[in-house]
Amino acid sequence: MVDIVDFTRKQQFKVGEKKVYDHQCAHSELTIDEKRRLIVCDKCDQHFDAFDYVMKIAEKEIRLRSNLRYLRGQSKQLSEEIEVKKRELRNIKAQVNRANKRSTQTDK
Repeated sequence: MVDIVDFTRKQQFKVGEKKVYDHQCAHSELTIDEKRRLIVCDKCDQHFDAFDYVMKIAEKEIRLRSNLRYLRGQSKQLSEEIEVKKRELRNIKAQVNRANKRSTQTDK
């Protein structure tokens, strides 16, 4: 009799077992295992659930967008502060020039 569906049990990964690596793998080379519905890193041979991996990427993107929004706000605030400081500097220079002119006029 021919097996239409492969019922042989294949070990995906052991529960609670975690490989310890000397370095952090960036998981830049991935392969999709369609039969087991897993994503496998070709470099470190780590297995990921596809949904969990997509969620991880989505959460990272949300975090990046939030950081970008914060940094843009900071940039705008710092630019406004720079403009205020430039205006204060121009005012102080003008005050110094007026004071110098007054002192030269009174010396005559």
